[in-house]
Amino acid sequence: MNTKISNQIKIASLIAIACTMLGKILGLLREMKIAEALGASTSSDAYNVAYLLVITIFGLFSSAYSNSLMPIAAEQYTQDKKRMNKTVNEIVTISVILMLIVIGLVYLFPRFFVKLMAAGMDDDTIILAGELIKISAWALIFLVLISAYEIVMRLYNRNIYPTIMDLLFPVPVLIALFCGVTSPYILIACVVLGYAIKSVALVGGLKIVGFVPKLDFYWNNPKIKSFFLYSGSVVKTKI
Repeated sequence: MNTKISNQIKIASLIAIACTMLGKILGLLREMKIAEALGASTSSDAYNVAYLLVITIFGLFSSAYSNSLMPIAAEQYTQDKKRMNKTVNEIVTISVILMLIVIGLVYLFPRFFVKLMAAGMDDDTIILAGELIKISAWALIFLVLISAYEIVMRLYNRNIYPTIMDLLFPVPVLIALFCGVTSPYILIACVVLGYAIKSVALVGGLKIVGFVPKLDFYWNNPKIKSFFLYSGSVVKTKI
C-alpha cells in the first residue's frame, strides 16, 4: 500500500512539474507573439496597462484572500462539508459584488485608473487604455472565482486539477495571435476569456467532488466577518 501511494505521489508530482513547465512555455510564447503583433506602439502600451490593471488590483488582494479563506474552509471541511460549501459560496458572492463595484469605478473613471497604472502617457494612449481596461476589469470576477475554487479543490485533495487548468488561460490569446489578430481590443478580451474558461473548468471539477458553486445572498454567518477582518489586516500589511 505504501509503495502504491508513493508511486501515486511521484506520478502526481511529475504531472504537476510537466504542467508547470508547459504553462511557462505557453506564457512565454504568448508574450513573444503579443510583442510581435503589437510591437512598440500605442496599442502595445495600452494593452500592457489594461493587463497590468488586473494583475495589480487582484495581486493586492489575492494572497490576503487565499490566506484568509484557507483556514476557514479547512476548518469547516473537517467538520461539515455542507457548511463549508455554504460559507465559501457566501464569501465568493460578496467578493463578486465588491469586484462589480470596482468594475463600476473603472467605467466611471477610466482615465484615473490608467494614470494610476502608468503615468506620463500621451492622450491617444490614455484614451485607448481607458477603453481596454473597461474590458480587462471583468477578469477580476473570474479571478475571484479561480482563487476561491482552487482552494476548495486542494482541500478535496485534487491538487493536480488546478495546475492542469492553468494551461487553459493562454489558449484563447494564442489562438487569436496565430490567426493573425492584432487588435488590442480582441487580445485583451481573449485574456478575460482565458480566465473565464479556467473558472468554468474549475466549477466543473468542483461538481465532481460534490461541491456546488452558486451565489448565496444569505449572509448570517460569523465566518464571513472573520474572513474580511483578517483579509483587511493582511492587505494593510502589504500596502
